[in-house]
Amino acid sequence: MSVTSYLCVDHARSPPLRMPLVFRLAGRAVRVARNTARRAENPRLCLHHIPKCAGTSLIAAVEDEYMRLRNYPRLLSVVRMDHAPMDRLIQLGEADVSEQALLYHLAEGPDFLFGHVPFSERAYAVFRDQYAFLTVLRDPVDRFLSQFFYTRRRYPERLGPGPLPDLAEFVETPLACSYGSTIVSYLTGRHSSVLEPPTSERIARAIDNLQKFTLVGRAEDMPAFERSFREHFRVQLRIDRLNTSSALERPSVNGDLRRRVEALCAPDIEVYETMAGGSRA
Repeated sequence: MSVTSYLCVDHARSPPLRMPLVFRLAGRAVRVARNTARRAENPRLCLHHIPKCAGTSLIAAVEDEYMRLRNYPRLLSVVRMDHAPMDRLIQLGEADVSEQALLYHLAEGPDFLFGHVPFSERAYAVFRDQYAFLTVLRDPVDRFLSQFFYTRRRYPERLGPGPLPDLAEFVETPLACSYGSTIVSYLTGRHSSVLEPPTSERIARAIDNLQKFTLVGRAEDMPAFERSFREHFRVQLRIDRLNTSSALERPSVNGDLRRRVEALCAPDIEVYETMAGGSRA
């Protein structure tokens, strides 16, 4: 008889001992209680991903490090809100569709909800005790340029019909105005496809809404965001740089053209400097 068949016969004669059912159930109850406590310590997350503000990197880190603590004894629930359908509906006049979609998904109760969706004061008022709201800002001029060059390379049709504009041509378009106030738009529940410049009241409201977020990071200092996240949630994130453009894909912009971009970004700069303590380092 070979060793393999001998082991099989022996195994059939002497089945391994199993822990009594009562102890197995008790052990499971302890694990469930422990993970229930973990979920209480680590609340559900809602990330308002402002375009080109390190959101892709943060999403990957949260899924890798944070969400596994909420994964037992049930499957992980993650919902990504796609902004493309909302863009089309907004263009058809459905101005509040993004807020309705946000309310719907928050009511579903996923562990992690994220997407290019504006902040909603109404959603915050309803779900502030169930979710931690997060966002990351970026130097507005850098964000503007990154979005332009990224869109020009990956989604040129979004820059409008006709020949593909260079930056000097783009800054004279209505769409450039919306690029310069994207942060204000996302913080005040107004989608960034709206082309009118924000009023001073809307800028003030954006600054006020920043105080409602559990954590607000700066793309220029993600290690500081990691530290704040660890202090709040007792989880160490490891945020890598993802979805970035190379130097060849995003040339340097100086002189009058950069000053023109800065002027377009004045609303977002006001909000960003308030959050960053008056410094755009």
